[in-house]
Amino acid sequence: MESFIEKLDKIKASDDGYVRYFSTPGALAGAQEKAGLYASSPGTVSFLRELSGRIPSFGALFPLLDFEKFSISLVNPEVIIARNNIKGLCWTEYPRYDASGSECAQAPCGGIIKKRSACPQYAWTAAETDAMIKKSSLFVTFVFSGLSHPYAQVEIHKFLLEAEKILKGSGFEIVESFGSGPCRICEEECLMNGDCRLPGERRFSLESCGIMVESITQAAPYLTLYGSRENWKLEWMRKWQGYSLEKRKYKSVVGVLLNSGKN
Repeated sequence: MESFIEKLDKIKASDDGYVRYFSTPGALAGAQEKAGLYASSPGTVSFLRELSGRIPSFGALFPLLDFEKFSISLVNPEVIIARNNIKGLCWTEYPRYDASGSECAQAPCGGIIKKRSACPQYAWTAAETDAMIKKSSLFVTFVFSGLSHPYAQVEIHKFLLEAEKILKGSGFEIVESFGSGPCRICEEECLMNGDCRLPGERRFSLESCGIMVESITQAAPYLTLYGSRENWKLEWMRKWQGYSLEKRKYKSVVGVLLNSGKN
């Protein structure tokens, strides 16, 4: 059985968009130069000033997140790849471990099995996602590194909602916003099967909409506006030891597709 990494490598090798921007010398840098035009725009400056000024309060509000290992970047939407075969990776089975560290099963993500309402079968199709990408002028992305608690994703989701408010207040039009992992915004258990108590706050993950996260993280270091460029380096884990996330560090990437509006 092919692993997640083996499947992803095959997709990258055969995808024309990935080859065009990430295997052709100078292509990615050229695309990111276009996004760089927004780096000093009034809206971007306003957004960064307000968000960075609120990081001390965010640190208190979201204690599971380490804002010393947090970065913000701009990405040109034209380099972002959305494909149905990326959505399909969410069904990849991987080793599960019990409390003793022994492998006990092979299964896909729990959100897929439970049919959580923000998982790929209920998220935007890759074609719908690609249409949103094409009508956007900018993608602002955030990475949180050094995470260890499985429910850090809940706090990331709440942070993302706050960042959206700041972006709107800075004059940007939000086309779509993407979270990380299964949506857990509800304090109660998800209604499942596509039903949602809070559709206005539900956020699909990048992968659930078919977005290749590496197309973002490889572009992001060119225009990192806050934090370290090193935070964008992805290292895919081949096995997740233990039954909880406490034993391993991980990172989450989220972001917002924007139109520049008055900026």
